[in-house]
Amino acid sequence: MVGSWFSKKIILVSLVAVFSLPVYTVFVVSPMFMRYLLQSTEEEAVRVARHMSSHLALDSGPLELASVSGDFEGEITRAIGNFKLSKVKVFSASGEVIFSTEAQDLGEINRKPYFLEQVAQGKVFSKVVRGKSETMEGRIMVGDVVETYVPVMKNEKFIGAFEIYYEITDRKGELVRVTLGTGLLSLLIAICLLILILVLVSRTKKSIRQREKAEGDKKLLEDELGKSHKMEAIGTLTSGIAHDFNNIMTAVLVHIDLAKLAAEPGSKVLEAIKEARKASLIANDLIQQLVIISRNEPVALKKVSSAKLIAKSIPVSSREARVRVALSLGDDLWPLEVEEDLFIKALNSVITNADQSMPEAGVVSINVSNQKVSEDNLTVPKGKYVRISIKDKGVGIPAELLGKVFEPYFTTKVKGSQRGTGLGLAFCKSVIDKHHGYIDVESRVGRGTTFHIYMPAVEGQV
Repeated sequence: MVGSWFSKKIILVSLVAVFSLPVYTVFVVSPMFMRYLLQSTEEEAVRVARHMSSHLALDSGPLELASVSGDFEGEITRAIGNFKLSKVKVFSASGEVIFSTEAQDLGEINRKPYFLEQVAQGKVFSKVVRGKSETMEGRIMVGDVVETYVPVMKNEKFIGAFEIYYEITDRKGELVRVTLGTGLLSLLIAICLLILILVLVSRTKKSIRQREKAEGDKKLLEDELGKSHKMEAIGTLTSGIAHDFNNIMTAVLVHIDLAKLAAEPGSKVLEAIKEARKASLIANDLIQQLVIISRNEPVALKKVSSAKLIAKSIPVSSREARVRVALSLGDDLWPLEVEEDLFIKALNSVITNADQSMPEAGVVSINVSNQKVSEDNLTVPKGKYVRISIKDKGVGIPAELLGKVFEPYFTTKVKGSQRGTGLGLAFCKSVIDKHHGYIDVESRVGRGTTFHIYMPAVEGQV
């Protein structure tokens, strides 16, 4: 859960970074470059204006038409070539144009607020004019220019000004290319980082899943080990008393049969003897189940037909059952190697359990089919199996109890009654384990339970 939350946060931050870098480039880096271009152009205009003013005749006082000499015009021509200037104008202190690279400007007077309030006060004033836009003097420019007004001061007194148009189309294009390249590079880096982060997150999630699976496998193995130890303990106990108990039960049954011969037909004594014999047989069957559960002894295997084996188990299971058994056999079922009587008893235990799980009369469905498992898993290793699925529509088993259904003496029924010894499913699992098979269970409360038995198939015909 924590890993999932952390992964989502990392991905969210990465996405924000991917989209933020290009946005930052467009709205922060690009304007910053434009400000730098304007500032550097303005500084260059100031230097050019100061250089140009040194070629004006300023001894007579304020700038006027007489201040412009032929030497000045030659210097302007050189500056236009050297600094890519598109236009240069010189203003007198009153704002009259006394020189311009475009003759039609001569005699015009600039009374715009920016000129009177800033330039005439000794401040440099600049503006970037984009192509096909108006300049501050109301003219349309073809390319991008920086229009800069540089005041000419003498003894801290305003005596005139320069207006210099810097052609910046090429520099701006280069700036756009640099900005675009930077943005694309930032986007590429961000996407690479996002891909790297996604790969790392994916590997982290995979590692977490593997760790969780390993922990789950470890828990299952620990549970199986615990069950194995429990079986060993029961085996030690059962092995110690099974022989003596069988001898006692044999003696009890012999005396019960003798008493039955001596009892008068139809008497209450005879009925009591019959009940005692029935209880003794149940006790004897229980001890036999415990012996099978506890002893790790090989079974005598015989190749049998799967279909015939399952069919044989149904009459035995149905004699005292309150439900009907519906059998569905697959085509060309593979044969099995089993100890027939033992396996039928085990299957009978599962069917009886299904019968007892339904309070009302119903149907126990048995489906038998060939099953090929292509990959190992925790339930069934790779191989060929005959799968026997036994399904009921009983009360179901709570999820927290599913892991205990095959434990000896575990039951959800009333213990001590004929409906709840707690050994039936444990006996079944023990028999299936001895045949190197597997049993699994799935259940939903109120929907019923299904037991899946996987028995290793063998080659050949019976």
